[in-house]
Amino acid sequence: MLEKTYRIASMDALDGMLGKIQQSAGYQGMKTKLLQLFAIHIPLPEIQRVRQRISQVLPDVKVAGISLAAGAADGNDAPHSWELIVNCCFFEKAAVQVWEAEADDLPNAQFVTGLGDKLAGLSDLRGIEVLYAGVTTGIVDFLHALAARDERVLFFGAGAGSLDHVGSGFSRDMPDPAGQSPYVLADEVRTAGVVLVAFSGEGLQLTAEVSLGLQPLSRPLLVTETMGAHCVVTIEDMPAADIYRKYLRVSVNADFVANIREFPFLVERNGFLLGRMPPACDSQQRLYFEGDVLEGESLRFSYAEPQTILKDSRVTSEKLRAFGPEGILLFGGAQRMNFLQAAAVEEMLPYRRLQPELVHCRGISEIYQQQAKGGILNCSLVAVGLREGDLPAELPAAEPAEPPLPGSLPLADRMA
Repeated sequence: MLEKTYRIASMDALDGMLGKIQQSAGYQGMKTKLLQLFAIHIPLPEIQRVRQRISQVLPDVKVAGISLAAGAADGNDAPHSWELIVNCCFFEKAAVQVWEAEADDLPNAQFVTGLGDKLAGLSDLRGIEVLYAGVTTGIVDFLHALAARDERVLFFGAGAGSLDHVGSGFSRDMPDPAGQSPYVLADEVRTAGVVLVAFSGEGLQLTAEVSLGLQPLSRPLLVTETMGAHCVVTIEDMPAADIYRKYLRVSVNADFVANIREFPFLVERNGFLLGRMPPACDSQQRLYFEGDVLEGESLRFSYAEPQTILKDSRVTSEKLRAFGPEGILLFGGAQRMNFLQAAAVEEMLPYRRLQPELVHCRGISEIYQQQAKGGILNCSLVAVGLREGDLPAELPAAEPAEPPLPGSLPLADRMA
């Protein structure tokens, strides 16, 4: 397997980039070719033209993609800048299949069963990447239904969008600052749909490590009423947003999301901790989440120093190093970047030592599910390693001890 990443800052550079891919050793010498597109502030008509041009120049590649916001990939913080990042994964023997669906198909049990049958029919299925846009209220059930068919299969991926979408309403309904709705793409570009990338093959190995780095801060807080799977109406029998006023002295106003970002909720399921950060709140003090929150569950406020999160991520990178990956895909939600701020770029460095060509995909959420653990996550970093064949005889050197993080403030100082 080979992984190679290209990036361009305008449509004028598209043909030159595609020519480089076409002449690359991976494209020329490998059986299976997957191009993953990460589109930053690229309008729908332009990404559609990009997709058409790829079909013309590279007709034998598989394509999947997702729109992200500025700063969402590789630490590019330029506001509203046009950028296309293309991550190429070339496989010697493994197979890649891509499916796409409209959001309206996801609640259809017959459709989900049929898709599950197709996936189950793949020989030596190892993992499934899931990219989605505009389907927050349907993606959880869809993901759980597919994962239940074979709990050994690894599911990973991201939701399109970023915290820039947050306004007075639910984040998935908000355009980005340039007026563009989030989207995913395969053969077509969809603002409400899902793309699945299935990785299979006898010699293909996939693994995933999840870094969270958050510590419980409060006692368990009972979710006493919900409206669907993504809206919490009351916590401890009080309007949900009032829980922030009671425990953190944070009121609902224009700065609400900024004021709560250092204290995500934690919920435990099947021994697995899931981060939950509400990107929006309505006039009735109801909290909205990208991941599901169930009535009767208990939430706990959490906290972490940036240095603690970076340390946890370095431990995760060491676990991935022991796997000997030939390719790495990173998925970390915008909430994590929003918390880490300037340190978000630093978090990628241990992984780049293992694979300089990786791309860090940050959407509104990240996905990890395997062995009935996980689901739609917030505030986590999901690191996926890919390898064809046996563990290499020589692994990269271990990560050196981490340096102190300049400017880190203790929790007590921040709360003061």
